[in-house]
Amino acid sequence: PEVIQSFESGSDIEESLAAIYDSDRGVDMDFLFAKINNNPKVINISSSIFNTDIIAKNLDKPLLKLNQNIEIATSQEGGKTIVYAYSIRPIISSQTGEVLGDITVGIIINNNLNMLERLKEIENLIDIDIYYNQDKILDLTQTDYEHTEKYIENDITIKGDSVIAPFKLTLPGSEKLTIYSTYKSDSFSRLEEKYKKDRLILFFLIFGLAAFFFIIFNSLITTPLQKLVSYTRTPPEELDLMTPEFGIIEEFQKLGTDFHKAFTRLAILNQGLENEVNERTIELEEKKDLLEKQLIELKALQERMIAQEKLTSLGLLLAGVSHEIRNPLNLIQNSAFILNEIVEEIDEEENPTKRMELFEEHKDVFKDVANIVIQHSQRSTRIIKSMLDQSRGSSVDRTKADIKEIILTNLNYINKATDTSFYLKTEIVKSFDHINPFEVYERELGQVFINTLENAFYALQKKANLEKNFSPRLEISTKREDNYAVITIRDNGIGIPEDIKNDIFEAFKTTKPAGEGTGLGLSVSMDIIKKHDGEIIVNSLENEFTEFIIKIPIINED
Repeated sequence: PEVIQSFESGSDIEESLAAIYDSDRGVDMDFLFAKINNNPKVINISSSIFNTDIIAKNLDKPLLKLNQNIEIATSQEGGKTIVYAYSIRPIISSQTGEVLGDITVGIIINNNLNMLERLKEIENLIDIDIYYNQDKILDLTQTDYEHTEKYIENDITIKGDSVIAPFKLTLPGSEKLTIYSTYKSDSFSRLEEKYKKDRLILFFLIFGLAAFFFIIFNSLITTPLQKLVSYTRTPPEELDLMTPEFGIIEEFQKLGTDFHKAFTRLAILNQGLENEVNERTIELEEKKDLLEKQLIELKALQERMIAQEKLTSLGLLLAGVSHEIRNPLNLIQNSAFILNEIVEEIDEEENPTKRMELFEEHKDVFKDVANIVIQHSQRSTRIIKSMLDQSRGSSVDRTKADIKEIILTNLNYINKATDTSFYLKTEIVKSFDHINPFEVYERELGQVFINTLENAFYALQKKANLEKNFSPRLEISTKREDNYAVITIRDNGIGIPEDIKNDIFEAFKTTKPAGEGTGLGLSVSMDIIKKHDGEIIVNSLENEFTEFIIKIPIINED
């Protein structure tokens, strides 16, 4: 308080500092400095034999900071390194709280008798030296020991009967500072001598103990464990009825008993498991035979269903053929009637000359009638051949065919097999890009078009029954995309329900009522298109439209 009052009044500062320095609190002080803000003068009170101005100057360049209050600095005085420890504290006004100046209090470690006396009280302490890098900056006891750089790399060094223990401070800025403490001790030399005498005895003692513990360990632990491991590897059916011995340790014997019980139980369970496996194997074999039999029956049923589907397609063909072949047969029949009348007229003429004249007169008629008969009989032959082709099995080989002609031929069959009035009301839009004939399985491909077109007319008729003002429309187109022939068949009929659209190509899946479809038409069509290495894509919106896009690779095009 007296110092603060002196700073606040700006007078009697030296007297206040001298009072502190001369009191009991100043016993350990070597120097005391005061600085007043806005005043360059430094007030110093010191009992040091060294130049206090030099001390004050070196305190501005501390070597390291031990903590937030105490700092270390050094200076050179007459070829000797002087070490200072000091603390700088601010003087704060009790009235305004402002900083009025500061006080520096410190000691010169080399010259501090109290510290030296305290160090001498440490038992066996000979010397304390402090090095900064390789330069000694402090020797507290002033002995003749020289601690060189070689000790810095060691933790502890024994030199005769002395022990030199170096350590480094971990404080910021103290990396280059090393402190050596030297203690006098003869314990190490006595211990070394005793160790040399006793190390042989110690070696044999350790070896004997190790051999003893090895024998005990092998007898009590290793051997029983080996027996136990060997016992666990014995097949359950070969286990003895008596529990084997596993040594004198109770835990091992108990463990062996537990293993014996477990393995005996395992043998019983194993036998039961084998019996159960044998029973299950017999049961599975019986089920396998049953499944194979059912699979054969299912394949036979599927073949019958496919045959039925083919018969349905054949029925459509027959209906179309019966209508298609009627016209040429009628023309042939009428031509035969004409020929018969001419022949009767010639036969009634008795005069040979007139008979010859009549023959010459009707000679051109005979030729025209003959041409009509030949032309329409050939047409009938083609129609019947096409029907026979469709009724036969799968094509063995690919043949070159015009995709447009296959579509139109089968559309014509559908036309003749469908209600004529409804067919005439249906707007059929055809758009065929030119595609040269290429190799296909012609009969199977015709079946695909019959199935697809028949489904289209079915959907159109169903919607016509539901909507009075419905205008049925069927669009058929072909185009070439890269190396594919793309056939699109689109109708504006009832569409396909969303929940079954992804399943329509599965066998026996149909949207038609029972008795109207087998559910094999689209399944068979998909198999045929896959046989061509092609694909079928279906797009549909219920009550709006259905569109089938058939893509077939063009092979060996003309």
